[in-house]
Amino acid sequence: MSVSNTKAIAAGFALLIFISLLLVAIIMLLVPSWLSQLNELASERPLIVISYSGNLMPGVVLSLMVMLVFIIFQLTVRLRGEVALSVIEKVNNLSGKLMVVSLVLMFVGSFALGNWLDNKAEQAGYQPCPTSTLLSNRVTYTAWVKNEALCYDRDVRRIISRGTPDETAQVEQHLQARQKQHEAKQHFLQQEAELKQRRNATQNE
Repeated sequence: MSVSNTKAIAAGFALLIFISLLLVAIIMLLVPSWLSQLNELASERPLIVISYSGNLMPGVVLSLMVMLVFIIFQLTVRLRGEVALSVIEKVNNLSGKLMVVSLVLMFVGSFALGNWLDNKAEQAGYQPCPTSTLLSNRVTYTAWVKNEALCYDRDVRRIISRGTPDETAQVEQHLQARQKQHEAKQHFLQQEAELKQRRNATQNE
């Protein structure tokens, strides 16, 4: 085995390990992210945030898998050295076509996933906030609300800065606390009005 072939094999194994680790890392990040996104859509919170940053990842995973298979084949050829040239050419051509298809699917799939998420949010009764209101600094994030007034609420804008599920939970808790304060105030005012009416009635007697 020549020195150049040995170096090529070593480089191939290094690339194989790198892509494998990258695939594992992407999948480990992608699955929890998508589960969190689906939980947000099903949460019935007054405000949710949809992140479109991970929509390219399924296509990236597909592209990396094509590269992985291609590298494994190339390593097999170099190690065994018994594969016919016609087979090598066919595999190379097929790998190239599959890579182009995976790249196309990456962007088409990203668009399709984005539309699917938007439709799910609309079916759940949400509407997107204008880009100039919430998360204007996060290009791939959009805040969705059931009441458009929340898009312009100062307290909500103060809480929502990164678009995380923790922040949407904080908004829900804040709105619940504010609602309780409002109800307590209304109850107090009602009691005061009733007390005033009783006093007036007593004075009239």
